[in-house]
Formats: sequence, structure tokens, C-alpha cells
Amino acid sequence: MDFSLIPWGNAYYNTSACGGKHGYNKTRMYCWIKECGVDKPPADCFTSPVLCQHGPNECLANRIEACAVSYSNETIAALFTICFEALFDPSWMNGTKRDVYNAASQCAVKFHISQTSLIGCAKGDQGAKLEKEMAEKTAKYGVNREGTPWVVVNGQVLKDSNKELLPAICKNYTGTKPPGCKM
Repeated sequence: MDFSLIPWGNAYYNTSACGGKHGYNKTRMYCWIKECGVDKPPADCFTSPVLCQHGPNECLANRIEACAVSYSNETIAALFTICFEALFDPSWMNGTKRDVYNAASQCAVKFHISQTSLIGCAKGDQGAKLEKEMAEKTAKYGVNREGTPWVVVNGQVLKDSNKELLPAICKNYTGTKPPGCKM
């Protein structure tokens, strides 16, 4: 079974075709997906400023999670992300980056990911490169996804992950079925 963690959510690059001058806009996000989720996207699809639904600290959190994916295996990356998201506090939306970095550091220690590498990645060129990769992967799924979180199992977007996740895992898992599949 294929599992990929793609920390991007409803973010988008503020392109010339879809952009606006002020803040996040869901209509512009869908425009970006239509314009940039193609084989040969316009030049500014993945180079213009990134806008996240919940502000700059959400963009930072996405970068940190993308870096965690690159520095660990999928299981550790998923556990890191669960830990990190559980530490989320609404004050992050308008707070300082320090709170986001502190939460990331706590989870990095817990799952034996180098704090220095993780934070350095998020602050640097590697984080920007990974952010672009997550954007490209997300745009390729197109506008058939609505909102976040959205779950993809073996290339298929689940419409209602709360109802469809366990059946999709049980259907696609090729090893000994976990206890939840025997219900």
C-alpha cells in the first residue's frame, strides 16, 4: 500500500494569473490548482509568494512537516506530524515563529530527528525546495479535492476519510490484515 504525507493543505502560490494583492482567497487557491496542476504550468506557478489559509505560521508548519518527511521514514514522519499537530495552539495564527519552532523541536526530540537539521531545513533553501515539491504534488490532484485534511490511498482521493479510510486500508493492505480490518 502506498502512503505519502503531503503537508501543503489549502496553500497556493500567488501567481499572476490567479493572484490578488491582499491575503488568502479560496477562489484564487482553486484557480492556482487549475492553472498549475498541468503538465506544463506557467513559469510563476511555483516561484511566486506562498499564501496559506491560516497565515504565515501555517506555511512554516507545512515546511517543517515537509522537512520531517525528508529526514525520516514515512512512519516517523507521520508520528512527528501527529505530535506536532497535537501541540498546535490557535495563538500560532497571529503569534511568533518561536512557538512553532518550539513545538517542532519537542516532537523532533521525541522521534529522534535532528532539531538542528529540521529547523535549518525549514529556514533554508531545502525547505523552499520541499515546499515546492509538496505544492506540485498537491496541484496534480486537481480541484476534485475539497478542503483539508484530505487522504489519498493508492492514488485515490477519499471523499470522506472518516468513513472511507479504514475500508480503503483493509482493501489495499497486502500483509496480514490488522485487527481493525476483521470487524
